[in-house]
Amino acid sequence: MTKLNQLFGDITDLRIKSFELGGHKFKVRIPLTKEMEDMAKRIDDVPEEEIEQRFQKMTTGFRESDKIEGIEFTDNDVVVSGRSTREIAKQAIQVEKRVVEYFKLLIPADGDINDLTYQDIDEAFPFSVQLELISAISEVIQPGYKEQRKNS
Repeated sequence: MTKLNQLFGDITDLRIKSFELGGHKFKVRIPLTKEMEDMAKRIDDVPEEEIEQRFQKMTTGFRESDKIEGIEFTDNDVVVSGRSTREIAKQAIQVEKRVVEYFKLLIPADGDINDLTYQDIDEAFPFSVQLELISAISEVIQPGYKEQRKNS
């Protein structure tokens, strides 16, 4: 129990905010600073074998072709129009991890959300809706952050 809980009683409800999207009301648990830092670490930490697996999947069609204009093959990468496919694979995995981490901040109506996977989310929502939900969750947990970034 924290000192503030001792002074004011159970104040955990102050860390719950809600938003509406598509006529559905969602409740979000606002994470503590330490929780946000831990989330950021989990999102940034992508195991090399996971990157390699995604990279192989993304580049299969390129490797099967002899020569495609705008594609350069290096020792361990495929560069498409100047962009590293290996880096794109890592970023795609990080986006999926961010989606999962933010969805885990939602308070479910029933059940446990801790074993949620990106596949679960992807089966339920198209990517555009995933992005809308992440944006709404971000605005709830960090109000005004997006506006501040625009003005920086």
